Amino acid sequence: MNSRRYYYPLLWFVLLVVASFILSACGDDKDDNKTDDSSGNATSAIPATPTFWPQPTRTAVDPGPYFSPGKPFPTEDPNTYSGPEQVGKFQRTSVSGQANTAAGVTGVYTDSGDATIILNIYYMIDKPSAVAFVEQMGTSARLTTPPEFLLLDENTSYTLYELPDGRVVYAWTREQWIFVATSTQGRPSLDAFMRDFPY
Repeated sequence: MNSRRYYYPLLWFVLLVVASFILSACGDDKDDNKTDDSSGNATSAIPATPTFWPQPTRTAVDPGPYFSPGKPFPTEDPNTYSGPEQVGKFQRTSVSGQANTAAGVTGVYTDSGDATIILNIYYMIDKPSAVAFVEQMGTSARLTTPPEFLLLDENTSYTLYELPDGRVVYAWTREQWIFVATSTQGRPSLDAFMRDFPY
């Protein structure tokens, strides 16, 4: 009889653990953000967004050189792709790294007027991870102005912001690929680079 007295609480504990796993596995991401109409309290699994970070917006409009949905998606092998050798008037002067590692690829591009663009390329495990990476970039930087953030769909997004030292950073996704272009001479050189960037 004594063994049964200890067996039943253990059985209930195991059943509760199994039930919690089943419930968590059956959860639907679409139900994460709901408002309880009876109490007026919102429940959310997503942390509050900082006030200086604009809410993502959705649009089908092509915002010019800063992200073009009409451009192709990369088809290169993430093990070997290191970015284009030339982008318009910008020539790549150095490159290092590998896209599917945490450090990614770093390429340096310069034009005849010594304008410099630093291009970082990353390849993530999935498309939502790439979008989340871009979303977080603006929140972790000390910005001169609030970042522009645009979410075109669940798998495609960009952010554009200026740092206090005058550098302008533009990051965008193309499926699992993340590209981050940083201009050391402000917007005009970044505009020129992005007009000719293939993706």
